[in-house]
Amino acid sequence: MPILLAERGIPFNARILSRVCNIVYSTALEIFKKIMNAIYMAMSDSAILISSFEFNALICKRSLETDARRHPVTEQEDAGAVQLQNTGVEKIIEERTSGFNHSVGPDCEEKKSQTGALESKIVPSNQKLIFELLSKEPQSMDQLIATSGLEPKDVVATVSILELSELATRLSGNRIVLAAELFTPFRPELDSKVRGSINQAIWFIRKFFHGVSRKYIQIYLAAYWCFLDREKWSAGTVFKQCCETPGIEMKTFVSPVQLRFCAA
Repeated sequence: MPILLAERGIPFNARILSRVCNIVYSTALEIFKKIMNAIYMAMSDSAILISSFEFNALICKRSLETDARRHPVTEQEDAGAVQLQNTGVEKIIEERTSGFNHSVGPDCEEKKSQTGALESKIVPSNQKLIFELLSKEPQSMDQLIATSGLEPKDVVATVSILELSELATRLSGNRIVLAAELFTPFRPELDSKVRGSINQAIWFIRKFFHGVSRKYIQIYLAAYWCFLDREKWSAGTVFKQCCETPGIEMKTFVSPVQLRFCAA
């Protein structure tokens, strides 16, 4: 029944499926997710990559990935933090500090002069050490000095150059945190056509699924594509795709930071 509905382009959610098939909601939800995961596995050739941060408006449900006493949308920050770790500390620092050598404008010239004065006082290993100690939680300068084991003057100089490189932010009370934008993956400017398609997908998912968790947002984007693209998902195609897709445990599924998205 659910495969037949998908092949005919009839939108359905787990609650509708549970009523139509007279099965419990949890079973209907698992069936829905597995069918749409199979659709997701077919998205690689025709999909574009879109930051999951573009779909923040949809995230309103908790999942196993949501920390206690935190809003579901904070999963985005955690996903961005993982990507930050995977990028490599040395690469991030090198890209940010070397960027001053190619910048223009009065503000950049001022930063270059300030960083140039500090570069002689610190070494790259100190930058890496302090950068790795920083997090989303504010830390005082004294905490960084005690944790790093460096001389106070070296910590102050290192924090200053990380701040000027927009890798760290100084809060009130001389507390230091990682720059907030580091937790947000790079989001290129989208053209009006893609932006319109994203807004349409958000409307569709809100209407038929009433908001989702970040953990499974990719599954619902696959559902949007399945119900939208009638040429691709005609009679027999969804069943064939399900047969060709190896089964996975949906509890371990987590949507990537860069989501696959098909407008049609």
